[in-house]
This record gives sequence, C-alpha cells and structure tokens, in this order.
Amino acid sequence: MLFTNGFIEKLANRAPESVALVEKNGATVTCGQLYTESLRLAAHLQQNGAQRRQRAVIAAEPSADFVRIIYAAMLLDWEIAIIDPDMGREHFNAKLDQFDPHWAFIDYRLLLLQEHPVLRWLYFLKNPNGIYLPMRKGLRMVGVGTWLPIVRRHLNLQKMRETPVDIPPFTPTDLDLPFLITYTSGTLAAPKGVVHSLASLSESIKILTNILSPEPKAEQENAPQRLATHLPHYLLIGVNAEITIYLWDNKAAPSGKLAFIQKNSITTLFNPPCDYLPLMQEVTKNKAETSEKPTFIGEHLRHVLFGSAPVHAAFLGKIEPLLPPDCRLTALYGMTENLLVTMADGREKMQRQDAGDWLGYPLPNVRLQIADDAEVLLNSPQLFLGYYKMPLRETWHATGDSGKLNADGSLTLIGRKKDMIIRRHFNIYPALYEPTINKIKGVVDAAMVGVFNEKAQDEKVFLIIEKEENHPLKIADVEKQMTQGRLAIDKEALPDVILFKKLPRKGRQNKIDKVRLRTELI
Repeated sequence: MLFTNGFIEKLANRAPESVALVEKNGATVTCGQLYTESLRLAAHLQQNGAQRRQRAVIAAEPSADFVRIIYAAMLLDWEIAIIDPDMGREHFNAKLDQFDPHWAFIDYRLLLLQEHPVLRWLYFLKNPNGIYLPMRKGLRMVGVGTWLPIVRRHLNLQKMRETPVDIPPFTPTDLDLPFLITYTSGTLAAPKGVVHSLASLSESIKILTNILSPEPKAEQENAPQRLATHLPHYLLIGVNAEITIYLWDNKAAPSGKLAFIQKNSITTLFNPPCDYLPLMQEVTKNKAETSEKPTFIGEHLRHVLFGSAPVHAAFLGKIEPLLPPDCRLTALYGMTENLLVTMADGREKMQRQDAGDWLGYPLPNVRLQIADDAEVLLNSPQLFLGYYKMPLRETWHATGDSGKLNADGSLTLIGRKKDMIIRRHFNIYPALYEPTINKIKGVVDAAMVGVFNEKAQDEKVFLIIEKEENHPLKIADVEKQMTQGRLAIDKEALPDVILFKKLPRKGRQNKIDKVRLRTELI
C-alpha cells in the first residue's frame, strides 16, 4: 500500500513490536498498533463522509490518540488545527471561527458540556473563563478519551480504531499543501495561524532526529532512548525519530518527576529552562539532606535540550553539575514559523564571552541574513507557508529578533525588535492584551513588559496601569476581570505583577516608552 508522504512509511517500516510511546497510565502502544489503528481510523472516517482537503480541529489531551488523529489526517489529506484551549474563550472561539472546521476531535468532557446545560452552568460557575465548543452547523464531532454518557450520538474514536474495517487505497498526499495550522497567541486583529506543510515538518523532524541520535557508546550498550514529555507534537517527532516517548504529568511535584525519570530510565529531556528549575531545586535539597533520594536530575540522562525560551550561560553553569558527567547539553533557537534555526553546545556556550545571547550555529539548510536595522532574517526548507488566510510570506522571514552574525558563522542575539515577551514556552504579545485591559473601567492606559528574572530563569511579566485620578479601581478588580467574563485574557498571559503608576511617554505621538518603563522596573 503506497502512501508516499514519508511519515506513514516511516511508521510502517518500524518493527511492529517496538514501543512507540507509553501513556500516562503506563500502557504501552507499539508501532504495529499505532499503524494499524491509524489506518482503521482513517477508513472509518472516510466511511462516515470524510473527504479530501477537509479541515479538522483537535481539542484533546496529549495521548496516543493524538498521534492516530494526525496520521489519519495525513491519509485523508486534511488540514489540521491545534488550538490551545487555555488561550481564553473569546480568542479560542475567534480562531475556531476563522478556521471553520468540518471535523472536531473533542475530549468527551467537553462534549458533555454541549449536551447538558445544567452541567455547563455549573462548570462556568466554577471556571468563568472555561472553554466550551458550541454546536456548529455542519461540524462532525468525534469523541476522544474516556467515554461519558451523552444525549446526542457522536462518533467514538476508540471504537473506530479498534473495529476491523477494509482499508481503502488512500490517494498519495501533496507534501507542499497546507497540513498543520498552529495558532500563536500573538495577533493584533485577525487570529494568526502558522501554516506548515508535510514537507516543512518533515525537514524539521529530520534535523531533530539527527540532533537526538544516540552516541555510538549508547548504541553499543543497546540502551534505547526514552524521552519524557507532555507536549503533543513530540509524540509525532518521537515516532519518526524512533525514540520511545513517555508521557508524564507536567503539573506533578518535582519529587514525582524525579522519581518518574529514575523509574523509567529516561535518557532525554527537552524543555524551556524554567521547567528544569524545580527539578534542580529538589536535587539540591536532596544533596543537602544527604538522603537516599536522587542526587542527579536523572542518572540515565544522556542528553538534555533547552528550547522555546532563551537559556543563559549562568543557568547552564548551575544545571551542569546536577547532570551525569557525560550528559550532552544542547540549546536550540527556533520559532513556530521555523522550528529549528540554530544549535549551541551548552558547554561551549558557557565559555563564550559574546556581548549578547550566543545562539550557536545555523542548522542544515538554514540561511541567515542581518537586515540594515539588525533584524535577523532567515530562509530554509523548514519555513512555514504563511499565516492562515493571509498573504503568502516573503522569501526571507523577518524573525522580529535583532542579532549579528559572527566571523565563525554563528549567531548572537542582541535584542528583540518586536514587542514580545517569552515566558516558559509561551509567546506573549502585549499588543494583543493591552486593548482588552484598557476596557476595564477606570483604566486610562496599560502596558505589559517583560523583565528577565535570573532566579527563575524566565521573564517576569509586569502589567503597569495608569488609572483615572481618584478612581476606586483596585488591583484585585483588575485581576478578577482579567480572569473572568468578557475581558478575560489568555491564562498563560496573566501578569506576575500589577502596578498602578503614571506611564512614561515619548515622541510627538506621545507613545508609551517601554524601554524606559522596563529600565524603571529593573
């Protein structure tokens, strides 16, 4: 059976009995199971009216079913959108309206809210900014996860993937057509969906597979790679890179995470720097207590990668002693539009004396230029097709970051041209939220700025509000309106600190001077 999209063939060619991933509950899913059940799911969807080039949205927890949905979408030549429910109901619905899906793969708990108004009322009473997917004309629903009794009939994903069916000869997919739309948090008006093709995704996965390739010593010892994650896209990467993925609870206590890493002999971790801090603090505490608890983050770790947010040399100097001596440290720089741009060896980064944030060397086939205003421009086969329902991108993508190319070909970041804050793995665009905050009664103007906090190894988000003179507005009022009701903003964008003060301004247009404001906060 010919699929000719690379991803399905890769799965088909793996040993059927090899473990693709391990669910949170410890259940293993083999490559053979994943392959067979993905084909069944696509065949059942086709029998239920699925057609080529339709659109589907996923609103379900990371699991093996997420991967099955992705593979089925490849077979059916669909467009898939991943919309984070935590971005707030208003923004979630705006993105859903723009994408206008034909199919929705929805957790049964969300489906239950559709069918029972009383439960929905109780849910919103407890979670005022909770997510609800309203009924939409022509939208077919597929229930994902643990089945719950509901009024209307919906297709059941588990039943479809487990029920044998004749597999049709699926038509080969066009690798250059839009496939995956990832909605970023940043948008000033219309929702901003980053569109990738199977070709661009395949290029990124090929590069990451080479980065994750085990050392010859590890291959000789026959020690398989095991990567712990809670992010859904790593499931697909793991299958293609032939790395067993272990799903874990990212909200677990640090002691629980350390135990998980130890119990499952995890060899590879890939997170933003702030995610490692609780583990580092727990290990440091263990060392001080001289107990039998872990004194390394993981004694089987062979490779620790950092991405999504800047990683500084000082941080690397703190985490390196808490890892096994031969553990590799890799810092990656990338963005939603081009997943992998540069790579730096962590130990080399610790030794560099560059003025700025040294990001390492461009990855294969990545070309970089520096514009006259110092903005970093890039082009590569990984580059996205454009933003959804917007004009096609330019040949060279303007990253919004300012930098310089060094004599050795490496890149050093010297600042951000765009007004963006990176906290954890989330990009916060202040211009998206400031207009909403300005609607709060008593607010004259608002400004969000990020200040890097070395202790947290992350940006600290400040919200500065200039309020009407003598208005009784309180910080608690602002917090309540930002988390509940029509003026609620993305949960991930909520500020760490809210201050009332007069905002500094500049120029003939009297714009807020964020450079000066940030300096005042340091």
